[in-house]
Amino acid sequence: MRGVLHRGGCDVDNEKCRMRSLRVAFLAPEFVTEMVGEGGLASYLNKMAKALMGQGHEVEVFTLSDRTPERMQWEGMMVHRVGPVETFPMRVGRKMMEWVPGLALAKSVGALRAANGLARALESRESERPFDLVQSSDYGAAGLMVARRPWRKHIVRCSWAADLFMETDLRGMDRDLRTLSALERWSIRRAQGAYAPSRCIAEHFQRRFGMKVGVVRPPFVLEANGEASPPDNMPDRFLLHFGRLGRRKGTDLVMAALLRALEIEPSITMVWAGKPQDPAEIEGLLKQLGEKRSQVVVMGPVPKPRLFAMMKHARAAVLPSRVDNLPNASIECLEHGLGVITMRGASIDELVEDGKSGALVDRGDVMGLANAMVKAWRGEVNWVGDGFVRPGILKWMKPGKAVEELLRFAGME
Repeated sequence: MRGVLHRGGCDVDNEKCRMRSLRVAFLAPEFVTEMVGEGGLASYLNKMAKALMGQGHEVEVFTLSDRTPERMQWEGMMVHRVGPVETFPMRVGRKMMEWVPGLALAKSVGALRAANGLARALESRESERPFDLVQSSDYGAAGLMVARRPWRKHIVRCSWAADLFMETDLRGMDRDLRTLSALERWSIRRAQGAYAPSRCIAEHFQRRFGMKVGVVRPPFVLEANGEASPPDNMPDRFLLHFGRLGRRKGTDLVMAALLRALEIEPSITMVWAGKPQDPAEIEGLLKQLGEKRSQVVVMGPVPKPRLFAMMKHARAAVLPSRVDNLPNASIECLEHGLGVITMRGASIDELVEDGKSGALVDRGDVMGLANAMVKAWRGEVNWVGDGFVRPGILKWMKPGKAVEELLRFAGME
């Protein structure tokens, strides 16, 4: 890594300066220490923090917590548990919402209080030991109130695009969600740089809002420890659909395609694993199978070791998200040599190489999805089993490479 100009006045050509580690702070509304099950952002932060530490850098995480605010050591890094902090204008706004009918902005005011708490915790820590780099998440506008400082840089990671994700989930946003989305974009604009894991999201911000957002691929390591056996009720042969079951992940598209695929190949069996976004909606989809209902085995969330064991038995994964941001589910499949059937335009097509590591069909092409499922089931494609070719993008997601690209984007390499 090239030298970095530090506060002590090192010159960039000084060998001692080149060897000095960076101090990096992450600000986000979630982290693995505060969650029973990991969210995508929390999982990313854990992987990137460990990747940075593996390269000799110091990492501290500032995250929202329902517990008493404190500093704690966790797996080699300091984690700051932070609570929301309310200013007088925020208190006035909250009271107005209680008095004025229709002025419901609870999520937006909550995000402001949380961002204020995170910024104050960062300032307190920097009075003791400043950071070289601060990265906040756009999700929750976590870095909205981070002040600029001459000794360090502040960048934002665009974990999602609220207007895309929430409009897909809810088919529209209310005033509160629109306000929160605007606050998240404001947090991006206030920072000194912003990037997304996928071109899909980066190009969306450029196209819709005229915002310059780069692309930095995330680090990826398989986090499960030890071997595990697949669940007892799992069929011997199946197509796999998993994740947060619902409209965003295209579960309804999977069902529509499955109904057509069964007309061509009646023996197809599927396993669905994950937490439903709306259990009633998922149950309604399953009822469409009628007498073939037994050909879809539905499981709840499956622990990673067992999920990875399931992947060894699956013919292919069917993951036709409507919108996504380089999701872990697809990466995990590809890391295990399991081909992925998906649709173009939702970032998974940046991972899957058509005809080598899976199949790509056009957005909304249910019949194309059905045909790809049938061909995978019958073994009529090269990418099933031994013919699978590991996609080239995965080399950019090795921890060392991901750290290199992140620091290069931040201007610190």
